[in-house]
Amino acid sequence: MWLEFIKTLNHSIASFFQRKFDPITCFINNDKHQIMREEKAIELGLDIYTFLSQINEYPKAFIEHKKKIQHIAIGSLLNFNSIPIIHSYNTPKLFGGTDFSTRNYTNWRGVPTTLYFLPKIELKITQNSVDYTLNRLEHTKPYSLAAIKVKSQLQDYNYLTKSNTPNSKEWHTSICKVKESIDNTSLKKVVLARRTSFTFKTKKCPYDLLKKLENEHKFCFQFSHSLSFFGSSPEMLYERSDRWLKTVAIAGTYSRGISQKEDKLSEKKLRESIKNHDEFMYVKDWIKNKLTPICKQLNISGKKQLILKSIRHNYSYFNGILSDFKNDKELIHLLHPTPAVGGFPSISALKHQFTSESFDRGWYAPPIGWISYQSAFQIVAIRSALLSECNLDIFAGVGIIKNSIANKEWEELELKINQFKTIIMQGN
Repeated sequence: MWLEFIKTLNHSIASFFQRKFDPITCFINNDKHQIMREEKAIELGLDIYTFLSQINEYPKAFIEHKKKIQHIAIGSLLNFNSIPIIHSYNTPKLFGGTDFSTRNYTNWRGVPTTLYFLPKIELKITQNSVDYTLNRLEHTKPYSLAAIKVKSQLQDYNYLTKSNTPNSKEWHTSICKVKESIDNTSLKKVVLARRTSFTFKTKKCPYDLLKKLENEHKFCFQFSHSLSFFGSSPEMLYERSDRWLKTVAIAGTYSRGISQKEDKLSEKKLRESIKNHDEFMYVKDWIKNKLTPICKQLNISGKKQLILKSIRHNYSYFNGILSDFKNDKELIHLLHPTPAVGGFPSISALKHQFTSESFDRGWYAPPIGWISYQSAFQIVAIRSALLSECNLDIFAGVGIIKNSIANKEWEELELKINQFKTIIMQGN
């Protein structure tokens, strides 16, 4: 099926380039761009994971909505090394992401600090249909999609090495230092992350791993044949449609029970946990304070529980109408990092985070997604991993407050990488 779709796309691309250049005018970062577009739709049930694994064109982006609508970007016509500001209504979607913070180490070598791009080809995948859009600039040379000539094979996840950064002893030391600062300063919460690294015998396909992840909001940015960042995040930074805005506060974690009785007990424990409630309220109140000055008709739900396959979180939804919206770059900087990934208060919490973590976060936990004039969708890139050749780095973080217990926080880290571990351990 995917081979037939490649043939369909290439036939459409060839016809597209035979037409006279008839562009729309778009303004991005105050620069004028002439972009010609062609949109088509076909009824097709496409295995998008296999399709993307076979396409030899980079970069590639995969962003999944909660409604199981998948947005795909293939190849690049325009690259931006900062979050672009879009000035014209008809500007197409720009896909990308950016670093969480300044880099001090080398573990993200090959990944841009910031990348937003206008794709050559954009796909919107639903259950039984594919909408695709072709883009070209005035001097774009005709392009086509080429399949990678490799045989499909069962992925073997037997690993050679596994390590944690920090290790358990270093983790306990960091927790003690943070709690001491919380006791003696105005610091309320610090979010500390861990990197779990696996080395495999052979190169791995990011789309095989991505397909097997269990949560919603799957995403993947593939920068080259051997370098990918992907994951499955429960946390949306925001979704915007014109001036309508949706976002969510998520914090507080508890594992689900195996039986119905155990699961009901886990719901009760999360609901009654003071530690998890305090973590959640830091996030909820912070988002409320950020949105209140720029939104009218702001609606905030009560505390609920987000139920995933093996984990529970506290959450509240926000929706409202932006009364003072300039661009998505400003909105991203306003809403990120939330206390869920950056701690509280932000300046002192981030300072502790940077001095405690002995690796760069890179694209772990910043906003990634797409922006356009009409709409935007940004995910917080947690529950994520960096795949380079035979090496897989899995990232997870937890919120440390005054009554945190180091062993319990370590267990929460294990819980948050469980969807990756389940895939890997099935091969061992």
